[in-house]
Amino acid sequence: MDLEFERGDRDNPIGHALLYFKAYEDDSEIYATYLVVPPVNIDLAKYMPPMFASKVSMSEMENVSSIPLPPVPEKVEGRGYLNALAESRNDDLINGGTIDASDVEVMLRSTSEAAQTYLEMYNRRPSIPVPIDGEEREGVQAEEVEEVLYNIMTDKAKLGELAKLTGSLRYAVEGNDLTMAKEVRHEMEVLSKYLSDKFKINELIETAQMPGLAASKLSELYTERCYKLCDEDYLAVAEIEAEIERLKRC
Repeated sequence: MDLEFERGDRDNPIGHALLYFKAYEDDSEIYATYLVVPPVNIDLAKYMPPMFASKVSMSEMENVSSIPLPPVPEKVEGRGYLNALAESRNDDLINGGTIDASDVEVMLRSTSEAAQTYLEMYNRRPSIPVPIDGEEREGVQAEEVEEVLYNIMTDKAKLGELAKLTGSLRYAVEGNDLTMAKEVRHEMEVLSKYLSDKFKINELIETAQMPGLAASKLSELYTERCYKLCDEDYLAVAEIEAEIERLKRC
């Protein structure tokens, strides 16, 4: 399948791309999906929804390492929107050609073929060998997997992960476990790259690594503020911010 790179280098794909198709019936209608090449192989046959299972050969879906999300492209605002999105996220932008948007099976197969072609391009890219020993390499791979997941998680899911990490950081701080505290802080900093600045994750991190009951309470308030902000409950956000300022002055 021929893929036209409108942003990025076909000889050196980044590993994540916005793929779009134009509708046969009306080429002003744009349908897009997101391609991700994760650092580990995934057998998509295990996760294929029943509605698609009868339409796609499971043997074709085994050990696919380039994942289209969603598997069937969704209609988007337009080509300009995708270009701006690709620029802001540093994604490859790929034109997959025209497609029959009324045929779900055709859209699914075309997307799967494009994902496989993108993977083959990615595997042929020039690589720079970086000598990393066993344990360190495992840590790098784990972080790569986390970042792929953060890319596709909802804000609410990311906040759930953030809340767990905050609890772990508080536990490490209160137990004076500096090694654990450093590792958890790093995980939180990685996650913060995938959340808007409006959530004030850096302030949460700085507060969570401070000892004492006041810091513990402030950490809870910052976390609660994130959830209320995600729910667009701005009245509750204002009340929490007022309480945060009150505690800071104590």
